[in-house]
Amino acid sequence: MAILMKKANLLSDQQVHLLNGMEGRVDVYFTPLVPGAFPSEVVFVNNASRISASLDYEDLDFKFEYFFFQIRPFYGELGKKVESTEVKVVRCILRCEWKHKEQGGKVTFGRGKVEDVPDNAMACCSDVGLLMVSADGSRVLIYSDDNFPLSVGVTKEDDFINGYLNSCDVIDVDHVSEFSKNLFDKGFNVDYV
Repeated sequence: MAILMKKANLLSDQQVHLLNGMEGRVDVYFTPLVPGAFPSEVVFVNNASRISASLDYEDLDFKFEYFFFQIRPFYGELGKKVESTEVKVVRCILRCEWKHKEQGGKVTFGRGKVEDVPDNAMACCSDVGLLMVSADGSRVLIYSDDNFPLSVGVTKEDDFINGYLNSCDVIDVDHVSEFSKNLFDKGFNVDYV
């Protein structure tokens, strides 16, 4: 019998600390691109620091990989500026993906919130985006573009943001460790990247 695995990659305390420094005026840049390539990293710049958000991935099973953001200090060259916003709070966008074998042997795949994961599924939960919210409620979403693996998108479009968030858990960065308790209760092994 196969061992079912549920794995979560969440932001570490160090990464949360970096994101908490992103208050006030924040400019968002893509790093310089190779011609024809999709953006794979964004950089947040305010008067106090520069941090990057880039996508990484892990294989959970054969042909079943998942993507998550890595947050780090940034010291390199800035590329094209794509957004500017006044940030009051940063929220993590967490999404689960799963592989489920139904009665009769058919394998199905799903995507959604932690509460949507079937008990007997192989699953992963990871940070697939960051939501920067201003005092007036305007939002900038930095997200994993599902159409192009390892590429990052940036948008202020409310309809797109609402649609993307519909299948995700949205939590303040300060509550990542508290959220991990919910994952433990659902049988996830939690790592902090």
